[in-house]
Amino acid sequence: MRILIGFVLMVTAAFLSACAPAKRIAKEAALSFNDLRNRVQIRNESIRTMYGEGTITIESPEVSNTGSFKMELKKPDSLRIDLKGPFGIRVGTFALSRERAIFCDWMNNMVLIGSPDSSALNAILQIPLSLDEILFALTGGILPGSSSDSLINFSSTDDNYLVSYKSNTGVKEIRLDRNSYVITSYKLFTKEGHLRFLDEASQIRESGQLLMPMFIRLVSPDQNRSITIEYDDIEVNTPVICAFKIPRQAKVVYR
Repeated sequence: MRILIGFVLMVTAAFLSACAPAKRIAKEAALSFNDLRNRVQIRNESIRTMYGEGTITIESPEVSNTGSFKMELKKPDSLRIDLKGPFGIRVGTFALSRERAIFCDWMNNMVLIGSPDSSALNAILQIPLSLDEILFALTGGILPGSSSDSLINFSSTDDNYLVSYKSNTGVKEIRLDRNSYVITSYKLFTKEGHLRFLDEASQIRESGQLLMPMFIRLVSPDQNRSITIEYDDIEVNTPVICAFKIPRQAKVVYR
């Protein structure tokens, strides 16, 4: 299901070719690994829903485009992103749940439906992430290590914690902001040491009682593709609507 290429070409026709100060927190002594893991888990669990809007940029070998988006996310299993072009014209809707992944091409009145496993999402977004990893990436969190992961490095600097895991598929390298416990870098390497995926987050600012990254970049080096999200506004733990109703007259294609 090679949806992204079609999506990028579609948005080409539609898209045209404030910041609050960061919350200051006194530094505390470096945490142990177990204490850090507990703090990260508390932050992850404190984010139940998230609403965000801003600018999204998709870059690929075929074309690059920038447009506006509105995102609604509900843990543990729902995401909806609405993409718009000039004058508020609807361009596309991406809806994701445990049951299925949907992309609605409003310009061509077509809906593509597939399973929500990581291979299907890789085909849609061209980034090798699972549903859980996408939800955590968009909120500046980190998916807890699995039972098959083994810790190979844990250290800290004045500003960051550095954690590395060895998994069945390769190595995960994680950098977390020492004040907010937001993930600022998440790298996936193959067993041969080749960078497979990169997630970067920055511009950490206050949203309610939490610190959230306002800039996120997801990169798939092998495919020379990236998705950059710049939030103008984030609201945490407010009501959201992630459900998507397929338009009655749309052409539905199952992949």
